[in-house]
Amino acid sequence: MSTAANACPPPRCRCPTNPCRAYRVAITARFAGQKYSGEIGLSAATALERRRPGMEPLCYGQLSVWRYLERNPRDSWAQANLTRLHRLADGVTLRDLDTAFTTLWGRYETLRTTYDDGSGGIPLQIVHDAPESVLEVLELEDGGAEEARRLVDESAARPFTFTDDFGWRHLVMVRSGRPVFLGLVAGHVVVDAWAMRHLESELRWLFRHPEAVRPTEGAIVEGPRDMAREQRSPAWKRRRAMARDHWDRVLTGELDGLVPGSAAGPLAAPADRFRAVLRLGAASGLVTALARRYRVFPQGVLLALLALGVARLDQADRHIVWVMSSNRYEPPWNGLVTSMNQRVPMSVRMDPAEPLSAFVRRVQESAVQACWNGSYDVDEMSRLALRLLGSDPDSGCLLNYAATGWPARAADDPAAIPRARVELGPSDRPAPAKLYLVVSGADTISVQAHADPAVFPEQTVRALLIGLEESLRAAFTDPRIDLASLPSWSGSQ
Repeated sequence: MSTAANACPPPRCRCPTNPCRAYRVAITARFAGQKYSGEIGLSAATALERRRPGMEPLCYGQLSVWRYLERNPRDSWAQANLTRLHRLADGVTLRDLDTAFTTLWGRYETLRTTYDDGSGGIPLQIVHDAPESVLEVLELEDGGAEEARRLVDESAARPFTFTDDFGWRHLVMVRSGRPVFLGLVAGHVVVDAWAMRHLESELRWLFRHPEAVRPTEGAIVEGPRDMAREQRSPAWKRRRAMARDHWDRVLTGELDGLVPGSAAGPLAAPADRFRAVLRLGAASGLVTALARRYRVFPQGVLLALLALGVARLDQADRHIVWVMSSNRYEPPWNGLVTSMNQRVPMSVRMDPAEPLSAFVRRVQESAVQACWNGSYDVDEMSRLALRLLGSDPDSGCLLNYAATGWPARAADDPAAIPRARVELGPSDRPAPAKLYLVVSGADTISVQAHADPAVFPEQTVRALLIGLEESLRAAFTDPRIDLASLPSWSGSQ
């Protein structure tokens, strides 16, 4: 059994009652009969400004994740954790890791933030001067990647409290005294997928240049506190009004896509949900080809066909589809390291006689408009929905576009492309919707559907995914095809 070589204490901020004071802490890690001891403190390169810790509101992205967690049992919070596992290059030492993480702690305040439930149900964030080291040093038995992956998964299965911890763990796995693997576990309140990739990039650079200050384009954004202040300031008055107007128009004009009688509440437990995966493989090139033909983005093609298939399930000619907005569209906040994703509704009208080319362009335009209004106060929109509908709207279908690229070469012969298969298994994702669709990949694309079988049975979800691929083939073959002729609409799959 793998054991913790050094059980690090829970992180604490050494703030008395006045402004945070800088401190240095000695960490001792024992493994393989050796002892490592080094002083860890704030790097001079970070030039961290000392401030008095205060309680401040969360930015809109953090608040959305917080409200999602509140809706679900605490023991299910770990589902939303993000994990990464990296094999360390030869020569990386514990001191290198200490230096790198100390630099990150000083550079990004989200990594040294705890949260308070607040009075009146308003959560608050508390930014600390610096945490004690949260490095967990683990001794590997066989030293393989499988064992390292298991240790990361075990750590990720332990939910963060966010009030008594920093919502972020670093696991250093050693073999014979040498660091071999680095595991990262972070709560979704702390980072989203973009922020996690950014931190990984920073770490790789710091390992190569441990004593240098990485050059940046412009000033580093101070942190989520600054964004939270701006989002509630007069400067954002117009954006707040635009978001309210978007929600008002969608909720009052397009109610058909809401799951009937479903007030927002706890969703299906992980054990009750399943996952269906469609791996498009070479058929991913069909998406690229159609995007070029219609002069749209590839994600617009997929969103349109998926929305069409979901709308057919309830035979609606109007539907609400929720999309995940990254909210990283413009400076200065597009580079902020925190959680910024928010779900936002968009309305989709269906006309069976409409050409697919026009439908795709219209859906893409609606998605762009929705995402432009994707940064909003979730509490305010909940109050708006209660006034308009009598309850919070449930996310019947949510699409999260997480692909990092597309095939550069478009397909030219669908008949030569093998048909994809749908793989079924237990869900391993959080449940922000009754049907949660995740598009991932780069050179080839996969579509994952995580579903509550009480609302979307396995057979229905399988047909939805197969209909997507068949519709891609049909659309490629017939440039003038209309919606009624697509398998996603006709159900001919």
